[in-house]
Amino acid sequence: MNARQRGPTPPAALALLDARPGHFRLAVALTHTVPELVLRGIIDPYSATILAQLPQHVYAPAALLAWSKCRWNELAAVDMEAVVAGRRWRIFPSKGSQERWIRPYMGTVERYWRNVPITVPVSIVGYSSLCAALAAAQDAAGITVPDQHHSKTHIFRHFYASWRNARGALIEDIAHELGHYSTDSTRRYIHEVSDLIVQPTR
Repeated sequence: MNARQRGPTPPAALALLDARPGHFRLAVALTHTVPELVLRGIIDPYSATILAQLPQHVYAPAALLAWSKCRWNELAAVDMEAVVAGRRWRIFPSKGSQERWIRPYMGTVERYWRNVPITVPVSIVGYSSLCAALAAAQDAAGITVPDQHHSKTHIFRHFYASWRNARGALIEDIAHELGHYSTDSTRRYIHEVSDLIVQPTR
């Protein structure tokens, strides 16, 4: 199993226990932030539907993935100080991607960020646990990517690219937002909207 599949090394047990209250406050802040990001077109409605199905303990890393369109291994480098302060934040190149900047959240719910500690780890849950929760959320929501695309934590990148394409965005713009050098890579993330909808589980 390679480093990308494993994800970042989890914090030590004591640090993990200390971080849980901060992680909860981060999840609460993001819960209230996401609807406004959907209204602004920063998070697509498919991703928002998946997020709404997730349990609280995995919500924070999932919401940050949906917001930033970053990869799992990029998530560990999120600048929480910039996020909480409402500044844009940088995603450094990884896996052949381009450096890119994530637009700040500036809306009407800043009060939810006040008690979020800037040192809280955003990836308290493990990669496998998050993937399992995302798979269950997709089944419950009836929204997924075609079977041949094993997206896992990339699911939000697939949803966003497909949604932007359906709304007429230029593929060059979508590639820039996902951090791709080549639009050939971006095309693999774009699906027909009708292919994303499946029968939800009961």
